[in-house]
Amino acid sequence: NEQHYILNNNEITTENIYNLIYEISHNLRSRSYTSIPTRELANKHSNKLVELTTDTFHSFVFDSNKDVLVVYYTKWCGFCQSIWPVLFQTKKFFENFPDLLFTRIQADKHDLPWHLTAYQYPTLILFPAKKKNRSIVFPTSTDSITSVSLIKFLLYHLYIPDTLNDHWCQSSNNSFFSMLSSTYVDFSQISYLVKSFS
Repeated sequence: NEQHYILNNNEITTENIYNLIYEISHNLRSRSYTSIPTRELANKHSNKLVELTTDTFHSFVFDSNKDVLVVYYTKWCGFCQSIWPVLFQTKKFFENFPDLLFTRIQADKHDLPWHLTAYQYPTLILFPAKKKNRSIVFPTSTDSITSVSLIKFLLYHLYIPDTLNDHWCQSSNNSFFSMLSSTYVDFSQISYLVKSFS
């Protein structure tokens, strides 16, 4: 739980250091976050993800009217580069879902509070609308990041009401739940089901 604070005065004196320590210990000074300027914030571009920064993270991710998928990545992570086609294909699949926002943050260049920081890359975290405190991490330990697994993950966590989850889990004959639980899902099945349930 490291935190960074900046001594705003250029002059390092005993009094300035004492004031800094006093302000930090009495919660009078905010933590300093590192961030780099972003050349483009492509919100509406059809094949781009919204690029988040330290300054924009909170306004996009904690919008209570939007379900937000955040991809934590770094430029030096080779696997991160390989998942962009998967994310663009998944985003295209959900293009008629205006309440679902696909975003990404270059995690090694933009500091976030410790409880919002990812320590391995890529990490995908879903922040559901109205339940931001119940974020859900995509289970990379059990599922590989493919379009099918990501679509199943989003459909299961966003479009099956909580009140039905227990009932659907108990019903092994339910084709929709069976399809979401299966190891292989055909895109035509998902497309048909999304149309029929929306």
